[in-house]
Amino acid sequence: KKFLTPKKNKPIIFKIENINIAILPGFESHFDEFWKYCREKNVDLVVVPSVATFGSKQRWRNLLSTFAFLNNCYVLRANRVGSFEDWKFYGDSFLSNPHGEIVDYLNDKEELLIVEIDKKE
Repeated sequence: KKFLTPKKNKPIIFKIENINIAILPGFESHFDEFWKYCREKNVDLVVVPSVATFGSKQRWRNLLSTFAFLNNCYVLRANRVGSFEDWKFYGDSFLSNPHGEIVDYLNDKEELLIVEIDKKE
C-alpha cells in the first residue's frame, strides 16, 4: 500500500515547451491513484516504459487507451523489442490520443516514432 500511494511515490513530471509530461512505469500504470495524480498536475502526455511479453499486446493497448480517454491525455507506451533467454519482447510501442484512439505504433523491431501532440486536443 505504501508503494502505491502517490504522496510517497509520485510520477516524475517535467515540461517540454508547453506540454506537461509524466513518466509512469508499466506496473504503476494499472493503478488509478497514479492517474489521479497526473490529472491533478494537468499532465498532457503520460509516457509508459515497459518490458511486456507473453502475448499481452492487446491487453496493454486496451488498458492504456482506456486510461488516455478517462484522463483526457495522450499516452505513449514504449515497449522493449528483441529477446532475452526464452523471453521475446514484442515491441508495439504506440501513442494513444485523449479520445482513446491509437494514433500510430511501432512493430517488433527497433524503429522511431515521430508524432505531433496537440495540447488543444
